[in-house]
Amino acid sequence: MKKSNLPQNKHEYLPWAVNQTLPPAESREVEDWLNHQPAMRSEMRFWRDIQSVVLDQPELEPSPKVAKELSSRIRMDREARQVKRNRRIAQTSGVAAALAIFWLLWLIIKPGITLNWSVYGSTPEVFKVYRSEFGRHEQHLIAVIPAQDSRNDYQFTDLWMIPGKTYTYWVEGSDWSGATVFSRPVISNSLPVVPGQIGILLASLILGYIICSFSADTFRIFRTGSQGGMI
Repeated sequence: MKKSNLPQNKHEYLPWAVNQTLPPAESREVEDWLNHQPAMRSEMRFWRDIQSVVLDQPELEPSPKVAKELSSRIRMDREARQVKRNRRIAQTSGVAAALAIFWLLWLIIKPGITLNWSVYGSTPEVFKVYRSEFGRHEQHLIAVIPAQDSRNDYQFTDLWMIPGKTYTYWVEGSDWSGATVFSRPVISNSLPVVPGQIGILLASLILGYIICSFSADTFRIFRTGSQGGMI
């Protein structure tokens, strides 16, 4: 026996059957149910009478004042959603710009601990820069710098340290034969570079905020020019 798609309380589907909005399969099932339930024919006629009364009603239009108020509310709601959407776009643009500016300024200014060394005589093939926290023996390789035959002076800036910590640095020069030579250890505190790092962070945030505000103002100007009124 085929399972019915209608609920047990089938008379709830009668209004949809009257409006002919049921799917064909369910409409046929309602018709079969009515054929076996003659008592429900009266309820079907009841819903058809209601449909007839509703369809016979004249179409009413709101007064011009009500129509104007409703149109104004719809427009204001649409514009409010548009403002929120563009504010989120402007904020996202500001955050992205702040991150990009921060990264660019960080690489240009290089607010870190700078090591300088010179080479005299035979030049190694490569320099390796090691770092450890002051008072600890663990050494970490933080940079590998290829040597150049025509160059005697070298420089490396450690940008990725924890502010306020003291570090010990070594530079190791080695050639392809395996011969190595170490520089004297250099001890430096990262606290002096903190103001520069904070300055870059603040500059990035300020420029990002300016870009965010400019994006929002540009949208307002565009809306003013295109619609003739401020939103």
